[in-house]
Amino acid sequence: MIYEFFKKAIRYTGRKESRIKKTKNQFLFFSEVEYSVISSFIKYEHPQTIALVISYLDKNKAALILEELDEELSSEVIMRISKMSTVSQHIIDKVANNMEKRLSILLEQKTEVGGANIARNILNEMNHDNAKTIVNNIGRIDVELSDTLYYNSKT
Repeated sequence: MIYEFFKKAIRYTGRKESRIKKTKNQFLFFSEVEYSVISSFIKYEHPQTIALVISYLDKNKAALILEELDEELSSEVIMRISKMSTVSQHIIDKVANNMEKRLSILLEQKTEVGGANIARNILNEMNHDNAKTIVNNIGRIDVELSDTLYYNSKT
């Protein structure tokens, strides 16, 4: 897999100041993608792969992505970015091309599976008292959503 190629191509140093030499941004395709989508997309990648990707992103977006990941993974990614010295351009190209293909497939295959309208339709099929209880329980957590579901369920 990509990580095996990646693993062979990386040299580590103990210096905190070492960085990847960036000749061109192969991960530019992520610039138009919401950080939350990127977080979901990369969270199951190997930490080294995530480190490579994160190091090429806008620092604000990179920070938001790291905040979306669990603490242990975020720590591992930052540690790997800190220790990353050089990466073969061939490996960077391979990782970037693979991710771009997978992301484009993911973004093209979206199908509506939820939302307030679908929830409203389900609630309308339920016993009125049960639906009202559910909407009231949701109201304890998310008043705006509860109001939307209540309003929509009356239509």
